[in-house]
Amino acid sequence: MKVCKICGGKYKAKGLCEKHYNQTPEAKAKHREYMRKYYHKPDIKEKWSLRARRYYQTHKQEILEQVHRYGKSQRCKEKRRLLRKKWNENPKKVEQIKNGRFKHRHTEKYRLTRKLNVQKRRVKLKTLNPIKAKDWLAIRNFSPLCSMCGRFVECKNLTLDHIIPISKGGTNDKENIQALCSLCNRRKHNFVNEELEATKLIMQICASK
Repeated sequence: MKVCKICGGKYKAKGLCEKHYNQTPEAKAKHREYMRKYYHKPDIKEKWSLRARRYYQTHKQEILEQVHRYGKSQRCKEKRRLLRKKWNENPKKVEQIKNGRFKHRHTEKYRLTRKLNVQKRRVKLKTLNPIKAKDWLAIRNFSPLCSMCGRFVECKNLTLDHIIPISKGGTNDKENIQALCSLCNRRKHNFVNEELEATKLIMQICASK
């Protein structure tokens, strides 16, 4: 008869009894997954939401006092200080978090803003002299290297980028066009090349402190 290799109790799995098996990372992960699915069921979600609302209504004053006390505590102040320090070390990450929060809280407004920005860009591009296909092909096929990072990319996978962005008064002429890999194009965003290098330098200095 199999027994637990730790305490000699009744065997369950992996050479352990129920008590010791439930303490293993594998069992804990299974339990977390089960509870996540359980609490996402609509009826269970509604049940616990109703219970939480009732508890808040009956203990409202007590909860508010506890929150107020925690806000004034040294532990809370220290936590806020560390968070501020962490945020200030990485301004780009802070901006991403803020944009993500805005997107989550104002979904419709975010979508409408994006749509309007795309339309504005399209109108701007129409007013400029559109680049001809043969000019873009000549730029793209000139070299299989990304103009920014210099790594090898197949010519067909290079993407069109404006050296001076349209949003900053750039034109659509072939002199203002460069071929970048998709990763560099996303990183460049609406920066001019010099601004991007300066931003990278600032982030490196902040990271080294």
